[in-house]
Amino acid sequence: MDSLTHALFASIVFTLIGHPELVPFAALGAVCPDVDIFFQRFSDRDPRLYIFTHGGITHSVAGALITSALAALLGLIVATALGHGVVIPLAFAAAAAGVLTHIGLDFLAYPGIPLLFPATDRKYTLGIAGGPTVYLLVASLVYGAYLLTGRAVLGQPWLYMGFFVLIIAMNATLKAYVTTKAGGRAIPGFSPLKWLIVGETPASYRVNGYHLLRGPAPAVEFAKLDDVSPEEAGRLMTLPEVKRVRYHSYIVTAARNGGSVVFSDPLREKGYLWYPPYFKRFEVPEKVQAPAQA
Repeated sequence: MDSLTHALFASIVFTLIGHPELVPFAALGAVCPDVDIFFQRFSDRDPRLYIFTHGGITHSVAGALITSALAALLGLIVATALGHGVVIPLAFAAAAAGVLTHIGLDFLAYPGIPLLFPATDRKYTLGIAGGPTVYLLVASLVYGAYLLTGRAVLGQPWLYMGFFVLIIAMNATLKAYVTTKAGGRAIPGFSPLKWLIVGETPASYRVNGYHLLRGPAPAVEFAKLDDVSPEEAGRLMTLPEVKRVRYHSYIVTAARNGGSVVFSDPLREKGYLWYPPYFKRFEVPEKVQAPAQA
């Protein structure tokens, strides 16, 4: 989700629990994980740093501890400069809570976040929202404008929060319905009427669209391995460039192209999904020798 929605959500929570003095720390904590947007210029150049990207290390539990400490420190510096006294443990607690609300909200959406990094870079998600959630951003912009013009206050956010809860509940209900009707993994699109269904067999992925009014579209099959052995694919998966493709992808296939092996995410390459828009494929040249697995 967007940074404005994260900041508003954390600010509302601390206002409602009776600690408006901690709102700046909670809001800072809530937006801090998105500092990883600035890491991408480095991870784009070095595939070994693939976890240092948007939705990466700062969205893990371990990363949350670091970012909350930095958010609290920044807040304390500003508060001290302005002459406001704040109890340090409360500042850190508020910043940590803000970071956790950020992670909790991002956990709702595809493509997920690496909660348990560095133990694993696997992404986790409830999958009831699709990447950037435009209608929540619009609602946050409208509510933010009302706050700035004095026509709304953080202590009475009922219309905004009601819309927020309605959207989340609607998406969760629709996901359960689509999963029951279509089977497979249901991935939401920008429109609540459109979903993508991904099924899986030992040898292939089955992909088809599902429209709530028109039903399922014809399925398309993508072979997991095309003229590539499981052993070879496993060895090549240790390459940082391939790890980076896998990290950003929903599904990954491997196909031989002459003497090379191409790893790709057909969902993003074929236009079924656009987010994340980068690192959709990598072609391993024949001359590259993959390191043996430990």
